[in-house]
Amino acid sequence: MTAASPNRTPYVRLGNAGLKVSRIILGTMQYGNLTWQPWVMGEEKAIKHVEAAYVALFFWHRQILKIPDIPCSVMWTENLWIENMRTSPSKTARQDMYIRISSDIQRQSDLLISTICSNNIEHHVHTEENALWYVLHIFFETWLELWHAVRLGNSGLKVSKIILGTMQYGDTRWQEWVLDEKEAIKHIKAAYEAGIQSFDTANVYSGGESERILGVAIKELQLPRDEIVVMTKLFHAVATENIVSKQKQYDQEGFVNQHGLSRKHIFESVKHSLERLQLDYIDLLQCKRTSSQRPISEVLTQRQGHRFDYNTPIEETMQALHDVVKAGYVRYIGMSSCWAYQFHAMQNYAISHNLTPFISMQNHHSLIYREEEREMFPTLKHFGVGAIPWSPLARGLLTRPVSETSKRGTTDFFVNQYSNGRGTADVIGRVEEVAKKKGIKMAQVALAWSFAKDGVSAPIVGTTSLENLKDLIEAIDVKLTDEEIKYLEEPYQPTNVMGHY
Repeated sequence: MTAASPNRTPYVRLGNAGLKVSRIILGTMQYGNLTWQPWVMGEEKAIKHVEAAYVALFFWHRQILKIPDIPCSVMWTENLWIENMRTSPSKTARQDMYIRISSDIQRQSDLLISTICSNNIEHHVHTEENALWYVLHIFFETWLELWHAVRLGNSGLKVSKIILGTMQYGDTRWQEWVLDEKEAIKHIKAAYEAGIQSFDTANVYSGGESERILGVAIKELQLPRDEIVVMTKLFHAVATENIVSKQKQYDQEGFVNQHGLSRKHIFESVKHSLERLQLDYIDLLQCKRTSSQRPISEVLTQRQGHRFDYNTPIEETMQALHDVVKAGYVRYIGMSSCWAYQFHAMQNYAISHNLTPFISMQNHHSLIYREEEREMFPTLKHFGVGAIPWSPLARGLLTRPVSETSKRGTTDFFVNQYSNGRGTADVIGRVEEVAKKKGIKMAQVALAWSFAKDGVSAPIVGTTSLENLKDLIEAIDVKLTDEEIKYLEEPYQPTNVMGHY
C-alpha cells in the first residue's frame, strides 16, 4: 500500500467509470448450497459475515473520515467509537482499541469473517481467524498510513506527517529559549504517543546536547528502533567545551578539519553523532548549509563545477556520503538549504557515478517565506526528492497576531529577518482571520497550508510548550479549501533569500 493523501477514502473509482467500490471487495462464492461445494455456508451465517465486513468498513469510515452519524446495528462498535474516537487517539489508545476490538469479535464467533476475497489477498484467508486478523491489520495499517506515515520523496523511507524538530532541546548557553532534558523527554514522549515517529536534530544544536538528549529519550522511552526515524545534520563545527551560539571563523578558532563537507569531517561527524545519540546508525544524514556567498560565475569555472563549502570538491563529498551509507552508519542522505543549482550539481554527480543520491531537502519554507517555490521545488520534483521544510511556522510568527511576541521572538536573531518581507504582516493577518473563522489555532492553519503544498513530504515543527505541541499535532486533521489557500497566499511579496548561510 502506498502513501496516501489525507483526502483518501475507503472507496475507489472502478476504472474510469463513475462507479465507486470499497477498497476490499467481499467475495461471496463461499455462500450457498452444500450440493455445489462442500465448504460453502448457508444463508444465516452468510448474512452475519456480510454484516461483519460492513462493520470493518464502518470503522474505517468513522475513524479516518470522522463522519459522525453513520447508522450501525452492532452496538459494541458504537460504544468503542464513543470511548476511543472522540479525538485522534494516541498510539497507546490505538493499540488498546485494537486488542479490545479483536477480542470482542472473537468472542462473537458468528461475526467472524470467513473469507475476504480480492485478487491480492486470497492466500491470507484459509481460516476465519486469519480473515479476522487480516481485516483488523488492514484497518489499522491504513489508519497509520493515512495520518502518520508518508513516503519521503520517491524513496522507500516513511516518515510521520509531522517531524518533531529538536533544536529547542539543549543548553540555554546556546539559546535562551531552549528546554532542558527533563522537559524535552516529556515532549518527545507526547509526540511519539500521538503518532510522530520522526525526529530531526543536528550535531551543532546546543553543541551536541540536542543529539544527546534525543538519544537519552529514545532509550528511556524505549522507542522501537525499527519504527522511528532519526535525522541529524552536519557541516558546522561543534565545540567540545564552550557552546558556540553561531557560525564563527572556524579555522582561526582552532577548528581545523572540524567543519565543512570533507571526507574526514563527514566520517568524524557521523562517529560523534552516533556516540551522542547512542545509536548504531542514523536513518537520514543531512548536509547542513554552507557559509560562503561566492559568485556563481567563479564557482562554475572551478574543476568539477560546484563546491558546497567551496573548499571541498563535489566528488569527495558525494563519495564520502556514499561510503558512510555502505559502511552501515547511515541509511539515507539528504541536503539542507542551498541554491538549486548546487543541489542539482551534487545530485547529478551522485546519479551519474552510481553513488547514493539525496532523498530529501530540508529547506526554508512557510507562508511568509516562499522563495523556494521558484527554483528549488521544481528541481526537487525533477529528481523525486521530498521537501521537509524547516521553520514552517516562521519561528512562531505564524502562531500569533502581529502585535504579540514571545521569548523566542525577542531573543532569536533569525526572527528579525522576516521583517524584510513586505507582505509578512498581511499574510499573518489573514492566517489569524482564517483561524478565527474555522475556530482553530493560527499554527494549525499555517501547518495545514504546508501539508497542502505539492512536493512537501512533512514539515518539521518544534515548540517549547507541550500544549502548543498538541495543537500542532491536531493540525493533521485540518483541511483548507482551495479558496482559503489562495486567500492566504495572495499578500505574499518576493523577499531576500534567507537560510543559505
